[in-house]
Amino acid sequence: MPTQNPVKNSRAHRWAYACGMSVKRGYRKLKAFEYRLAERAVTAGMPAGKLVVRGSFLIAQLALLGAFLFVRETLKKTSKSGEIRLSHELNG
Repeated sequence: MPTQNPVKNSRAHRWAYACGMSVKRGYRKLKAFEYRLAERAVTAGMPAGKLVVRGSFLIAQLALLGAFLFVRETLKKTSKSGEIRLSHELNG
């Protein structure tokens, strides 16, 4: 049976993996914080506390996603010289 060569991960792959794991840890911490906050709201007697907390976190996540997409689209419009073109400059 032929031996397999070990997969060599490049520095970029290791960096991407490390960043992905960091984002995953951060997301888990955020979800744990959201859960604790929702439980506190219920314990404090806030009507529909869990829904209010979860809804506000969802709105914040969607706003953050929208901001990332906006920045991504803005960076796509960057010219080769590094300047950001305005939308009327691209159309005309």
